[in-house]
Amino acid sequence: MDVAEAMLNVLLLTPGSPLEFWVKVLAGGIIGAALLNVMAGNPIIRLGWFLTTGVMACTGLSFLLTLITSIAIKTQQNASLTSVMALPLMIPLLINILRLTAYASGTTPDENPWNEMMLLSSIISLVIGMSLWLFPYLWRS
Repeated sequence: MDVAEAMLNVLLLTPGSPLEFWVKVLAGGIIGAALLNVMAGNPIIRLGWFLTTGVMACTGLSFLLTLITSIAIKTQQNASLTSVMALPLMIPLLINILRLTAYASGTTPDENPWNEMMLLSSIISLVIGMSLWLFPYLWRS
C-alpha cells in the first residue's frame, strides 16, 4: 500500500489497525478544532487541558462502548440492550468531560480541575478493570 492509498483510507474512515484508528481520531480532532476556531474564534484558553481531556474522553468512551457492545452481543439482544446499558453508564463520563472542557475554554470559574480529572481517570480505570474481569466470560463462545 503506497502513501496516497493509506491517506485515502484514513480520510475515508475505513477500518484498519489501531494506529490508523488513532490517526483518524487525531485527524477528526484537528478538523474539529479548525472548525471551532473558524466559527467561534478559538475559545480554548488552556490547550493542554483540552487535549488531555480529548484523549481521555476518546479512551473512556471507546472502552465503555466496547464493553457494553460485547456484553450485548453475548446475550443476543444487541440493539435494545446496548442502548439501555450505554446511557446510564455514559452520563457520569460525559458530565466530567463537559466540566473539564468548560475549564479548558475558561467558561467556568473552577480553580481546581484536578478533582474532575481524577474522577474521570477513576471511571476509566473502573471500566478497564471490568473489561479485564469479564474478559474470560465474554471471550468464550
